[in-house]
Amino acid sequence: MEQLSLFEDPSEENDHKEAKPKQSEKVPRSSAKFLHVDEDIMMLLKDGKTVVEICKWLIENRGFDASTYSQGTYKIYPPLMQHLKFLEKEKYIRLVEVDRGNGAFEPYKDEISRLADAKYEVI
Repeated sequence: MEQLSLFEDPSEENDHKEAKPKQSEKVPRSSAKFLHVDEDIMMLLKDGKTVVEICKWLIENRGFDASTYSQGTYKIYPPLMQHLKFLEKEKYIRLVEVDRGNGAFEPYKDEISRLADAKYEVI
């Protein structure tokens, strides 16, 4: 038997692709700091921005910490990638291209594990 919510209109269609990812119990703790900017992230992904470009945008426009590791990677890059992987698992986005550190993007393949930057597309 399906459980109905007192707070949702059962006549509304649940359009998963257009819906903003919602905070729920299954959201990883590392994603929590990005939930309030999910709409911004989805907009930037639709505009074709890379993960590094999204990091820069979040720093400049939403006040995220601009500190970097010794090699220059933003410290928000790893948790942002974890959040994007969560969104990918939930079927909101998919990884399409990666940069292995040479500045050239190539189509993503499962055997690629280490990336310097990535491009996702909204599904």
